[in-house]
Amino acid sequence: MKKYILIVAGLLLYVTSYSQSKITVDELLNKVKIFYEQKNSYSLNTSYTLYQDDNSNRILESYKGKIVKTDDVMYSKIQDTEFIQFSEALLKINHSEKAMLYANTNLSKGSNTPIDLSNFMNTGFKSSNIIVNNDNYIIELQAKEINFLPYSKIRIYIDKESYAIQKQELFLANKISVKDKNNQDVLVNPKLEIILFNFSEKDSQIFDSNKFVLSNYIIQSDNKVAVSLKYKDYNIIQN
Repeated sequence: MKKYILIVAGLLLYVTSYSQSKITVDELLNKVKIFYEQKNSYSLNTSYTLYQDDNSNRILESYKGKIVKTDDVMYSKIQDTEFIQFSEALLKINHSEKAMLYANTNLSKGSNTPIDLSNFMNTGFKSSNIIVNNDNYIIELQAKEINFLPYSKIRIYIDKESYAIQKQELFLANKISVKDKNNQDVLVNPKLEIILFNFSEKDSQIFDSNKFVLSNYIIQSDNKVAVSLKYKDYNIIQN
């Protein structure tokens, strides 16, 4: 099966629900950004589970992951794929395929947080809603009928006290073919659930510091980019 989690990358009781304006959703998302950006370093664990659809418990794919931030570098890993966001470059390293994707970036300080939906709010979504229960704000974003996003809807679960993200649900826009219990092909709209847990500002200090040095991955000379000696067997792709 195609690894959809790497491509995209229910609470029992709702106390109250009400519609909010775009600015209110943006303010809530900004509080989320501030929570993470105020931390110089942190780490957290992640789980990625692709369900057949929103109402199904059938799991199509499931991976564990890790996110670590130190200063202005954001590192994340899903199974055998690493993503490292530097202020001047983005790397995606697929170890099973021995491939490295390199892209130039120009990010300001603090922009590398686990979530930043400001661009989506300006381009891809036609409506937004906030649901509130005892513990969480749940932002629900509905995509426009015609857009370039890989999903039709997003739910973001935010802790009411800290504004930390606890969970994200991404509803894929395009149907995929899977086998049903009778081994017949059926088309479904999967839901990707991402859970963030074990947040710590201390564990990041014991993480391998070599992961946050760009020169450990690539060598830059005369506007050319090549892999470092450690990755000499990897193909590099410049984006």
